[in-house]
Amino acid sequence: YPNLSITSSMVSNYVKQGLLPKCVKKQYSRDQIMRLILITFGKTVLSMDDLKLLFELQSQTYPNEVAYNYFLLEFENVIKYIFGINDQMENIGTTNTLEKELLRNAIISFVHKMYVELTLDSKRKELKIED
Repeated sequence: YPNLSITSSMVSNYVKQGLLPKCVKKQYSRDQIMRLILITFGKTVLSMDDLKLLFELQSQTYPNEVAYNYFLLEFENVIKYIFGINDQMENIGTTNTLEKELLRNAIISFVHKMYVELTLDSKRKELKIED
């Protein structure tokens, strides 16, 4: 998926906006890298202010590692459903919180956007071949 690049100026901007803590001695922690991954996916469907609020809600509810693991499981779950591999989405985890529901819906929005863009790109290529 081509729109998921991260540049040093983007990282600097995320730090300035309070989405990402500053690195220490040019080294990023595991939590910072996880947050960069979440920002990269999330920014395609949410504003930076909304992402910041989601991070604040998440940090009040779940430890970073739990939230990131949930993101990975839910992302795979949603992709399999939207791309037609599974007939339905699974329930991931045992809790039902607003934060979890918000993240799931952000993931669904991103994957739907990705599906539409990839399908349209494929159709564009088909049309050029047939021309």
